[in-house]
Amino acid sequence: MDLEDVEEIVDFLKESRYDIRAEACKHVMNLTGSETGISTLLLSDKDVCSLLLRLLGDAEVVSTSATKALVNLTTHPRAQMTLVAKQSFWSSILELVLTAESEKNPEHSRVCLMLLNNMTTTEDGAARLMNGRLGEKYKGHDVKRLLELFLTRKEEDEKTLNYILPVVTNVTQIQDGRDLVLSNDFLFFRRILWSLSSKNEKIRKATIEIVRNCCFSKTHHKSLVRETQVVERILLPLIGPEKFDDVDEEDLEGLPELLKQRVEDEDLEREPVDSIRQDIIDSLLLLTDTKYGREALRLKKAYEVLKVYHCEEEVEETSELVFKVVERLLADEDPTEEELEEENKQIAELLNTSNVVPENKEENEKEVVYEID
Repeated sequence: MDLEDVEEIVDFLKESRYDIRAEACKHVMNLTGSETGISTLLLSDKDVCSLLLRLLGDAEVVSTSATKALVNLTTHPRAQMTLVAKQSFWSSILELVLTAESEKNPEHSRVCLMLLNNMTTTEDGAARLMNGRLGEKYKGHDVKRLLELFLTRKEEDEKTLNYILPVVTNVTQIQDGRDLVLSNDFLFFRRILWSLSSKNEKIRKATIEIVRNCCFSKTHHKSLVRETQVVERILLPLIGPEKFDDVDEEDLEGLPELLKQRVEDEDLEREPVDSIRQDIIDSLLLLTDTKYGREALRLKKAYEVLKVYHCEEEVEETSELVFKVVERLLADEDPTEEELEEENKQIAELLNTSNVVPENKEENEKEVVYEID
């Protein structure tokens, strides 16, 4: 379909007749199912993103098609840039996700969460979500509502949880987002930690990414390791069915009860997903960036757990990260900030990513971007 035909269809999105708008919206949604279609739509002078945005509050059939079209369009940076600065976008999409209407149509609510995820993969998008519907004066209000939505969802409602947690992951790329998740005496963070034991791989993956992002906040390390079970919870999935025979009983004295129960249960398996195990080790490594983190890891027997786990880890990059954590825990003297920064740069090169950065820089996480077939 050439540009002229596409623009003619896009013009019908402005029609006063509902049936024509619905049909046009359906055609536009189908066009966004291919890269060629997306490119053609974005080349048009018709500002298709703004036209679709106006339809988010339309009748359900039209609104759902418009939302799905925007999910696909926002896989492209140009569409993200068009929408990110529009207050009307954030007001409309958050209204659809956070109001009682979302309960009446959970499927549409999930598509809205997919769109919200795509729009917050950038730092600008994450910052705009923090401002939400009410602006900077009420920064974080809507993200708190989103976290409350997560807290009230049961584990069985996996579809919704699958889409809420990645949005929270995106928000914790920025310091304001991390501060929010770690606020209220760690209420939100404690609840998120529980999801590390979920049977759902997507939920576990998003959860450890949130935890890992929060571990970048060095100013929170002291209270984080003292007031939450973050160390125990992220060590827990590393314990498999292997016996701790090679570890002296004396060295295991003081092992947290949560970990002791896991060690004694020979039927439990270690976390099977390579990327999740790597994020767990990366989180531990980030905690070793501060004295409080290193002391907590030593006190809670992280070395003893890692000693057994390291023998079973088959992924070379993850194994090398384990060695770095152990090296810091066993060091006679704590490393200086300069030494830690230099080592973190070397680790980032090892992973060929920006996973470990100095605190004065923001993290560049590899984000999940959704598309609808």
